[in-house]
Amino acid sequence: MPTVNTRNNVLQSLATIEETPNEFDHDEGSTELKLPALQQKTSSSSATSSSSSSSNDGLDQEKILQIQTELRDFQAALHSSPSAFLTEMNSLVRASFPTFYEFIAILQQQPAFDKTGFLQEIAKTKTTLYTPRGVTITDPKQVARYFTVESAGRRKPHELIYQAATSKIFEKTSVIESLTCSNGLIRPGLNAKASMKDCSLEISLKNGKPHFVAECFLNVTIPCSRRVGKSASRWTVVGVIAEVFFCPCDETLLVELLHLSPAKEFSERQMRAVAKECVRRSN
Repeated sequence: MPTVNTRNNVLQSLATIEETPNEFDHDEGSTELKLPALQQKTSSSSATSSSSSSSNDGLDQEKILQIQTELRDFQAALHSSPSAFLTEMNSLVRASFPTFYEFIAILQQQPAFDKTGFLQEIAKTKTTLYTPRGVTITDPKQVARYFTVESAGRRKPHELIYQAATSKIFEKTSVIESLTCSNGLIRPGLNAKASMKDCSLEISLKNGKPHFVAECFLNVTIPCSRRVGKSASRWTVVGVIAEVFFCPCDETLLVELLHLSPAKEFSERQMRAVAKECVRRSN
């Protein structure tokens, strides 16, 4: 599978009574509250509240221990055998990734190709264009100029490539979704999230087989109890370089996770802070 030159980023950042009716003295229609009844109600309410609080605390402690165990096991898998873990994650992605024809159907369901959107995308994404004559263009303005000239003609031989390249392929073809599961890279039980960074695009129009290679760095984080403003800060667990290859001539659509960069292992204290924050969010 063709790849672009990857940048080996190493991530080192860390990251809820039953109220009993008052007992009244009903003799002669009196509404005087009997003192013993009030004392009994107050005592009962206090006991019920204390029991409920203790029960909730016990459940929270159990959840905290469960999350700590999950995080500990996750870290062990990442650090003890990263190549085996990477192979497992690739299997998850490929099992849910669209086929070539499914991806074409996704593109066809979208609105007409947005030329302005394409120009905006390449202006903010590191893009390399190889023309049919073998000329390499990396300057965004030059890439935009080449596209503008070509799209002005009657024939638009590479419009499908351009459309696919700006389809937010990492979001709309389940790269992130397929990694979001209890045994995946993005674990809901840990309130994990993935953000995309440093995306690059290589469009080749050479050799009669136009294709593109899209590469993106995914940063996976989990929340900790440390506060920044009104929200909890997040610690990085792992970074991963993902790549997508698309070639209409060969009817090929491939996805691969190229590299994992685990962050430094969390201490027991840090894992407990993460677990407490996850429980707090679930309550």
